[in-house]
Amino acid sequence: MALNSVDLKDTYGGTAQSGFGTFNTMSNSIAIQTGQIGNSGWRGLFIYSHANTDGALQLGKVNQDQWLVKADKQVGDFKITLFGTYGQQQYNNVAAITYPQLLAYGKRYGALNNNPLSQQFHDYNNSQKATDMEYVKIEGGSNGWHFENTAYTYSYWYPQYQNNGIDQTIEGNSSIANGGTINSVKIPTLTGGSTKTPIIGVNPGDTVGYIKFNNYRAYGDILKVGKDIDAGIASGTVRAGVWIEHVDNSRFQEYIDYTTYRTFPSLGNSTAASYKLDLTSRITNIQPFVEYDWRPIDGLTITPGFKYESFTRNHNALVNQTTLQTANFSATYTAALPFLSVKYKFTPEITAYAQASKGFLAPTVSAFYVFNPSGNSIQPQSTTNFQAGVVYKSDKITADIDAYQITATNFPLTTTYSDGSTVYQNAGTARYRGVEAEGSYSVMKGLSLYGSAALMNSSYISGNFNGLRVGDAPSYTLVAGAIYDDGMFFGSLLQKFTGEYYGSSGQRLTTSTTVGSMNHISGYNTLDFVIGIRSSVLHDFGIGKSVSAKLGIYNILNHQDTTGIGGDPAKAGTSINNTTMTYSFLPGRTILGNLTIDF
Repeated sequence: MALNSVDLKDTYGGTAQSGFGTFNTMSNSIAIQTGQIGNSGWRGLFIYSHANTDGALQLGKVNQDQWLVKADKQVGDFKITLFGTYGQQQYNNVAAITYPQLLAYGKRYGALNNNPLSQQFHDYNNSQKATDMEYVKIEGGSNGWHFENTAYTYSYWYPQYQNNGIDQTIEGNSSIANGGTINSVKIPTLTGGSTKTPIIGVNPGDTVGYIKFNNYRAYGDILKVGKDIDAGIASGTVRAGVWIEHVDNSRFQEYIDYTTYRTFPSLGNSTAASYKLDLTSRITNIQPFVEYDWRPIDGLTITPGFKYESFTRNHNALVNQTTLQTANFSATYTAALPFLSVKYKFTPEITAYAQASKGFLAPTVSAFYVFNPSGNSIQPQSTTNFQAGVVYKSDKITADIDAYQITATNFPLTTTYSDGSTVYQNAGTARYRGVEAEGSYSVMKGLSLYGSAALMNSSYISGNFNGLRVGDAPSYTLVAGAIYDDGMFFGSLLQKFTGEYYGSSGQRLTTSTTVGSMNHISGYNTLDFVIGIRSSVLHDFGIGKSVSAKLGIYNILNHQDTTGIGGDPAKAGTSINNTTMTYSFLPGRTILGNLTIDF
């Protein structure tokens, strides 16, 4: 993954933007470039943005503020870049809904309401979260060597406790908007059952939920060095480096009586009954690599490489999630990851490429939410990846096509239930195969026809789910339409299709045909239209250098098809009115406008 920020400029300037749209959505931002600051050699950038919306789901309000600063300076052969960003977001905890909720309240219901006697009351389900990221980068070269080092930190935390009224680990069906009295907590047992512990001090009719705190901080460094080598047929570029990162994460969730706003540090004289979880998790990740771009002849580049990964997780829980027991565990996972890339330019218009690599993914922390983590069957996922393609580019045509295959062993299967809990297990070996193509054709100045398509097959080839489809993997995607831009007027008309697929737990065979089909998503499509204009007319009145206005109408045909399904149909029983599965939908037609002034 690559993250990019706005490039710094040598001259003063900036951009002011304001947007509006459906669901009472508003956005405003300003970006200021300082240009060269006197004779200091420094350049700077400042960006502030604010956005708010009532949300497509009822009571799904969101408010967000973001700040960014960036500065750089050339010092001899090296450039120093300083970067920092901070953001804060407040929102109500809308969620995917169960089938009974869909029947009762419709597709815009987000499991929240205005009833303070209900666990779905919006004041019992809200969050405030913050993020930041900072880095210092030094890059440059000397004596034929290129050097780049980036030291960074980023964080995610809650400035205030998150409120959660919906919790199906508490006795009673809290997925129903107006539930009854909650008076006990279920404590899991080693044998797979549970025992009830009374909630002491809760008055009959009080609404019980839980508060949540999370603090995640990472520190890391990425070092890369490279050198061009002139050695005849062995000529090329050697690169090497290492990525090191350490993460500290602490989290807890404690029960609360929202009627009296009193927490329960000793529910039923049991810490496990008072907390859904209270734990810390630490990660140390080390990844050195080396690669060589070998260019034996003109137009041909062969790049072999090797990366080694060591991933260590330390898990310490006073109250472990799911089991509610004490847990202390540490594990280190390692992998050797070779890769090879070949690229050849046949003509100025045609380039072909092929790639092969090994991949690795350590088990998620959720795999430790069991009574005996040392006996956990969850193993690291590994992948074997192949891809080959051809790119064509001329004055009128830009096109590419590629085919790929990814084989994933120890494929992790996740099943998320309506109470928010997620269960992880290895699901054998899965294989992704597909063909992708994309292209544009310039019909005339400013007007191009565009299309992209992908055919995909994603299924298990071994294990308990052999022959069944992987979840959240559509059978195809397709985009087709026209794009126009003559410098003054611009716009697009694009139709987007997503083929049928299964929910997050994948294709499942159940004893109930009705319930089994509830995990299948038939596919959907949207038609989007954008029109805009750029002009310098306001410059004559002393307002900026240029102005642009844009209006977009998305999902013109107002489709509200199902786009996501959570939960496992095998656990839904035989009733269509189950609460173990949840559903998400397209938000319908949306209209967004934007005005931008450059100064």
